[in-house]
Amino acid sequence: MHSLPQAQPYHMDIGVSLDEATYSRLASTGLTQEGIDTNIIVAGRYAKLSVTTDKQNSNINVLLHAGVDYLYRIWLNEQLYSLRNSPLMFERLNVGQVVEPGTELQQAVDIYLPLQ
Repeated sequence: MHSLPQAQPYHMDIGVSLDEATYSRLASTGLTQEGIDTNIIVAGRYAKLSVTTDKQNSNINVLLHAGVDYLYRIWLNEQLYSLRNSPLMFERLNVGQVVEPGTELQQAVDIYLPLQ
């Protein structure tokens, strides 16, 4: 009889874009006491892959998995780049987009792979 592997803890960051005034106000409110940290995304070189759902491919999670797999296993091996010690990032492009009732929302996400 086989047992499932022990679940490992993981860490996930969720980011928002802030102007300098808003960032300064938030940084001074003591959010770290509530477990909320503020960080800045480091500038640098990134590979970017855009993923969009359509009628044939409507499951964004399947498309994201395939996109990340492609970047790491195929694209990176064909390039002269190496990975930078930064996290992979996803940017949802249509957050808050309103669609007509009965119309399916086309989801769009950019995947950013940090490179050296």
